[in-house]
Amino acid sequence: MAITQPGSNTGGLTTTPTYAAEFIKPLGSMLADYTAGLFNQPINLEGMMPQVAGQNVLQQAAQQQAATQGGLGSLQFDPTTGQLIGAGQGTGVAGYQPYLNQATALASNTGYQQYMSPYQQQVINPTLQQFDIQSQINKQAIPASAISQGAFGGAREGIAESQYQSSSDLNRAQLLGNLLNQGYGQALGQANIGVTQQQQLANLQPQLAAQNINLLSTAGAGQQSYSQNILNAAQQGNQIAAQYPTQYLSGIAGLYNTIAGSTPMEPGTPLLTNPSLVAAQSAAGLYGALYPPKTNININQNQSNPQTTSSGGGGGGSDYNPLTDPMTYLPFFF
Repeated sequence: MAITQPGSNTGGLTTTPTYAAEFIKPLGSMLADYTAGLFNQPINLEGMMPQVAGQNVLQQAAQQQAATQGGLGSLQFDPTTGQLIGAGQGTGVAGYQPYLNQATALASNTGYQQYMSPYQQQVINPTLQQFDIQSQINKQAIPASAISQGAFGGAREGIAESQYQSSSDLNRAQLLGNLLNQGYGQALGQANIGVTQQQQLANLQPQLAAQNINLLSTAGAGQQSYSQNILNAAQQGNQIAAQYPTQYLSGIAGLYNTIAGSTPMEPGTPLLTNPSLVAAQSAAGLYGALYPPKTNININQNQSNPQTTSSGGGGGGSDYNPLTDPMTYLPFFF
């Protein structure tokens, strides 16, 4: 800040600087040192750059289950960021494929066999044995009938026994066939039920797998969001720490300006005279040195009263020409 005061008899103005009060100067010096120190402090931008939270183990497990469900192999994740970086070859068999394979096997011509009762023969053998016993009992009635008819040992008795045995054998074969057919029918029915069950499992398995994958993904997303909030908070904290010195400096500088503006200033030593007036004075001196005053003598008609006039600096005279007077143009330079 500077004040002006009247100068010398030339009419110029002398510039006099003013300074803050003496008691506030140490605070200004401290502000200057603090500001200079800020320029020497390196700024670490790494902590203020945006960061993304990596995938956690829950999300990786969900992705691995999804890959397995799709028939892929083991997934590879970056150990630092958790990002997916590769996948194994895998088998190409989806999670529901085993159930479809089992349904196909049950629907084949031999699929029923695994449903055949292992105790079927234990049922067939006693049934046939009981049939044979009953057949022998009934066969004993043929000789008794032949005796009562007086044909014992004759041809009619032999024919009767032969017919009975053929009928008995046929009945025995039909009994065995019925037992076997009954077991086959039951096994075939169970095989058909098995096909339906395997198809239902093939439809159910992806749904259950998807639910588990979604559960892991949701839990993993929540954990990732929490980790992201931590990174964001750290970034904001680093920005606040980086901006704090300048904010602190701004506050102190504002306080300094308030105190300095409320305190009368102390004038200093005059430092500079108006440059225009100094230049004008120098030019006038130079002109006087180059063009000294002239003396013109005018003689009147009777030559009795001579008059001496001096002309200088463009003074009036009979031979004065303002167009050739440098002082005429002097104001244009200042």
